[in-house]
Amino acid sequence: MKSGPRSASRLAWQELCAYIRRKMQHKRQDPGENLLTDLLTAVDQGKASEEEAIGLAAGLLVAGHESTVAQIEFGLLATFRHPQQRERLVGDPSLADKALEEILRMYPPGAGWDDIMRYPRTDVTIAGVHIPAESKVLVGLPATSFDPRHFDNAEIFDIGRDENPHLAFSYGPHSCMGGPLARLELKVVFGSVFQRFPAMRLAVAPEELKLCKEIITGGFEEFPVLW
Repeated sequence: MKSGPRSASRLAWQELCAYIRRKMQHKRQDPGENLLTDLLTAVDQGKASEEEAIGLAAGLLVAGHESTVAQIEFGLLATFRHPQQRERLVGDPSLADKALEEILRMYPPGAGWDDIMRYPRTDVTIAGVHIPAESKVLVGLPATSFDPRHFDNAEIFDIGRDENPHLAFSYGPHSCMGGPLARLELKVVFGSVFQRFPAMRLAVAPEELKLCKEIITGGFEEFPVLW
């Protein structure tokens, strides 16, 4: 097998699944009120295979943790870049709900995924352009957050924005199941972080931050802060 990003990714996934398998074996001996025990119950009831349960647990760990960490980084960066908005949040933590929605709009999950293909299931015509079924399409997802038909002054970061119909978690039958959890986590963070660390700031210039392109959840390779 050739070495490279693909083989390294496959190996990392195998190691993660092996780790979760060991944790499941431990939970089988010592069950409790936790996700792994619930998944094992589903396996015992014939609702899922062990491999399906392991894959689901691994997917939840990646999508439910790593992606939220990336959003916290982007959200902090946005507040550092817009000190007046940050001061609004410091003075009124109840703005956390609107703040997190604005962060999701400006920096939607996967904003850095510029090389993930989409494949239309049927022929479709968009803006006069015919796209054959099963063709490869690169979609600029963040662009939807700046559509002037839906957002006033879309280029402005405004944590008090009232109308914010962004598509950060997609829509309809494709809406992200983890959206409610992500919103809860982000609300807790941005409703309290500056109350606890009012002097938090970047330890480097913003242009020195390097996007992490090797994992699908994105974020930064490092995000050093001082407080």
